[in-house]
Amino acid sequence: MLKPPSYQSQLELLTSCLRCRMAVTLKLSLLAGLIFTSGCALPGFVTNNLYQPNPQTRPAMTFSKAQKQLLSYLKLSRGAGWVYQDIRVGETEVSYVDPRTAGGGPKTHSWRFADVGSLAVMNDPASAFYTVHVPGDSFVFIKLADAKGFADVVYALSYYAKNPSARLDDDAAIFARFKERADAWRVLPQSPPLPEEARRYEVLAKNAISTKEFKKAGDYYEKGLAIYPLWPKAQYNAAVIFGELGVYDKAVSHMKRYLALCPYAKDAQAARDQMYIWEEKLRGK
Repeated sequence: MLKPPSYQSQLELLTSCLRCRMAVTLKLSLLAGLIFTSGCALPGFVTNNLYQPNPQTRPAMTFSKAQKQLLSYLKLSRGAGWVYQDIRVGETEVSYVDPRTAGGGPKTHSWRFADVGSLAVMNDPASAFYTVHVPGDSFVFIKLADAKGFADVVYALSYYAKNPSARLDDDAAIFARFKERADAWRVLPQSPPLPEEARRYEVLAKNAISTKEFKKAGDYYEKGLAIYPLWPKAQYNAAVIFGELGVYDKAVSHMKRYLALCPYAKDAQAARDQMYIWEEKLRGK
């Protein structure tokens, strides 16, 4: 990849900042054209706002898709071949570790989606870089398209954190397709055997529950359900776990699927009643 036209001037400016004892770190990605600077606005920059997600518009992507895309951004290789470690994209926040020892050793960054304020892609006319600020950090890109994409991802995560009930609406179309499969599954003369890889995740989930690692248990059940979604016990257990964890959109989603698979189970009414409670909590009422 070609270096940005003003690369030398950027190095000179960086050197100037360091002389002023400002903590600025520059990371250049040769693979993806991504550069990251940690939490410092360089003095003297005159920036233009080139793009801003419309805060009145519902995101085009779902919450789960935005989570995956943010994870992809954070997994990008940086300059000198280093990458972020211990990346965790959760339901309400993200955290990641800068493994480099310069400037005091490895540093953990974290920010909550609900804390994201106004998002914009900024550009200094004298440079080829495009910056997107998040709480306590800044991501800088060489390509404007990459910066816009990142801003859209962060905006989506922020939107759903501030409007949690909207995540139920996103599940409606996906659930409709699942219900078609569930209806076909229920009339089978015999249920297909559970795939061994899915059973493996059940073993791991039960072990996580025994050690009171409930978030990990829920994640294991979801991995098993990704392999075999027509699995009533796992849908039910995942629903209960996420309900206890307060992740009500996932609790509702899994319980709906359990009821689609087993609408006439002895505990179906109790399960449906609990789902109503989670839906109300999700709406904040």
